[in-house]
Amino acid sequence: MFFPIPELKKLVLAMERSKMNVLVLHLNDDEGWRLEIKALPELTSFGAFHDIPTRREDGTYFNEKALMPCKVFERGRAFKGPSGYYSRKEFISFIRFAIKHGITVIPDFDFPGHCLSAIESMKARERITGDTSFRLTDPDDTSRYFAINGYHHNVIDIALPSVFHFIETVFDEVVSIYKEADVPLNQIMIGGDEVAEGAWTGSPSCRKVMADNGFTNLDQLRAWFLIRIIGLLKDRGINTSGYEEIAFNLSAEELEFLAENCGCLNIWAPLNKENAYKSYDYANKGLPILLSPGSHTYCDNTYSMAWDEPNVFWAGILDERRAFSLLPFRLGKSDRFDNYHNPIDMTALDPYIPELNKPENIIGVQSMLWCDLFYETDLAFKFLFPKTYGLYERAWNAQPSWQDSTDPYDPGFISDFNRFYTTVVEREIPYLDSIGIAHRAAMTNNN
Repeated sequence: MFFPIPELKKLVLAMERSKMNVLVLHLNDDEGWRLEIKALPELTSFGAFHDIPTRREDGTYFNEKALMPCKVFERGRAFKGPSGYYSRKEFISFIRFAIKHGITVIPDFDFPGHCLSAIESMKARERITGDTSFRLTDPDDTSRYFAINGYHHNVIDIALPSVFHFIETVFDEVVSIYKEADVPLNQIMIGGDEVAEGAWTGSPSCRKVMADNGFTNLDQLRAWFLIRIIGLLKDRGINTSGYEEIAFNLSAEELEFLAENCGCLNIWAPLNKENAYKSYDYANKGLPILLSPGSHTYCDNTYSMAWDEPNVFWAGILDERRAFSLLPFRLGKSDRFDNYHNPIDMTALDPYIPELNKPENIIGVQSMLWCDLFYETDLAFKFLFPKTYGLYERAWNAQPSWQDSTDPYDPGFISDFNRFYTTVVEREIPYLDSIGIAHRAAMTNNN
């Protein structure tokens, strides 16, 4: 879903009040490209719009602007909310507004997965102009894959020279936007997450790069791509940020290069036995870690398991209490209750989490909201507020007195949560009302 500038400004005001200081703005995904790039007008003239494609008898479509909407939209709903983009002028005005209110806007472009809008936009450019210099996929690629969100053609071909031409063009225009705005640009988020298994396996260009470099597996090819992207940003004086996948399967030398040029590594996997080690393990290896475990920070996850609750629960429910429970320096103690509010064993994750030897590398927490799961801004805001206030509390009070307790009903935790909950109800909800941010009224206290 496209978030109009006036709604983003409301978010900035709410963030300023809570002393948050960074807004990572996701500007591309499978469902849309959201920032005007003057050198590549098709990114927004084509790639920023959704519709239900209508096919002619000859197989072509009536509507050229026909990116499919996200699958979570209800059948039969009018697709009035998800389309749109920020013009260069609008974006410059917004990042100036944000920095005035103490908020740094970090642009986020997801590569090499989640690129369907860009891929289809560059195909449209090629059809319209004949220009192949920005081609993002190899027409001879026979790879077969199925992405986690259902797409089978959303990964760019990382061995094509035209892909690097495209990425450099985007980066250079973003740099020029921030320069014109007179706003610092210290890092760009490059994503790197959720590339489906099977991508690149049938690509002639990928096979050639692998042969030329003596690569024996796709992890080496992916690392080669990543190092080149880090280098492109380094040459422009910009650090690279990305999701946890950008650190996977790197050699010691590659990991060191990433650490030297890394704004942050965003650890997003839920806290469970399979993933709980990641944050402290990579922090100990020298990487700056931004905590955003799906189980505690993905605000698009539903508030409860009630049958009529909207949205997703891939990482479990996320309500005010679970967000408030996140402990950056005691991750294993971050869950006190299950999805049905039953107390759990708070020592269960301890064997799976290494000792944190470099706590200085835990640089913050991030509240996440994936807006293509919503069809209107009011609904999106209702999933963000008030639960995100729990994460704001943990950002500024990361080591509460009860962080070592293994009792889900620890009196210190109960007392702190009740105080926090009362503050949200009495002070923050009225403030949200005053600036026109929709919210879900604070829920019944389940303690």
